[in-house]
Amino acid sequence: MTQATSSGGDGKRRVPKSEISWPKGQAPAAPPESPAPPHAPALEPVSQWTRVVYLTALFTVLVPLALSGGLRVGRMSGIFAVFDWLPAFMAAAVIWRAVQVIRDRWRLSSPAMLGLNHWARVLAQGLMSLGLLFFILRLMAVPITKALLGGARTESGAEFFFVDVVLTQFAGLGPVGLLLFEYCRLSAFEQAAREHQP
Repeated sequence: MTQATSSGGDGKRRVPKSEISWPKGQAPAAPPESPAPPHAPALEPVSQWTRVVYLTALFTVLVPLALSGGLRVGRMSGIFAVFDWLPAFMAAAVIWRAVQVIRDRWRLSSPAMLGLNHWARVLAQGLMSLGLLFFILRLMAVPITKALLGGARTESGAEFFFVDVVLTQFAGLGPVGLLLFEYCRLSAFEQAAREHQP
């Protein structure tokens, strides 16, 4: 607070600004008030099941790379060596994202989703759940195939290959649901940002 000085008999006394009588119309203007910061949108946490199917969808991206040998590097030379490292970079990004989701239960939270965005998220959760189901069935492909065929089987074992391929294709629904889920979250944050503009 600005203070003025007045002379007294014994010296100088500092007079608070509130005690000064300014001439009419000459009082200094008050400093402009800073605008209030916009309120951050409230976040809705996701269920534990959503976190489980989300992590499984991430895992189904990583496993095919590892089984196919896609994580090995050094197979290309020159400028094409950059593409040789892409699977390893993708695997590192998947692991990093999985660690984030495991450590922070609010990592997958988002503002409230309404209308089409809400139903798109429901679809995404359904696709990730189906991906988890078929991923588990793929791990049990051999005993399931033996149970379905009984004692009959071909010499080449083509039936096991066929069942594994079919289950692998349906397990790919998990990553599709994961991408749709992240798109819905991004749309929710964009919508909330537009609604909270000053």
